[in-house]
Amino acid sequence: MTTNNHPAHGPVSLDRLHQISEILSKAAAQSDGGNIGYAMADAVKVINEVLECRKAGKFPITQDGYVMVPKKLTAENGAKGLLSGEFSETKFINCPECFGEDECETCDGSGRLEITIPVTWTTIKAIWAKGVEHFETATQQENV
Repeated sequence: MTTNNHPAHGPVSLDRLHQISEILSKAAAQSDGGNIGYAMADAVKVINEVLECRKAGKFPITQDGYVMVPKKLTAENGAKGLLSGEFSETKFINCPECFGEDECETCDGSGRLEITIPVTWTTIKAIWAKGVEHFETATQQENV
């Protein structure tokens, strides 16, 4: 039995990424410009972008306009403390003083009062989960 120690059989290190970039750059330069040549040139661009991102400490890499967020909001990941009390709904109720029948100082005669109700933690988590589900599905469809 033989053991193959070729770098392709292990994880891709930074040194290996540099090697692959050099190999593909040379091959693309020698190419006649067909699809394979363009693909190699694109692969070199991607590898170089990964190397730059790693150098800048931006890893894992995310698409422009996107950030990494947790799939679920929990107290443990700090979301509950951050988001509780941040959102509210405005509702109108009938004035409990005059029920809209008389002049009233409480409702200024409108018969209605505006109240603010905080959005519950359960509702915030449900909205978040729906958003994550949507973007997860959209990303999977883009990758098909």
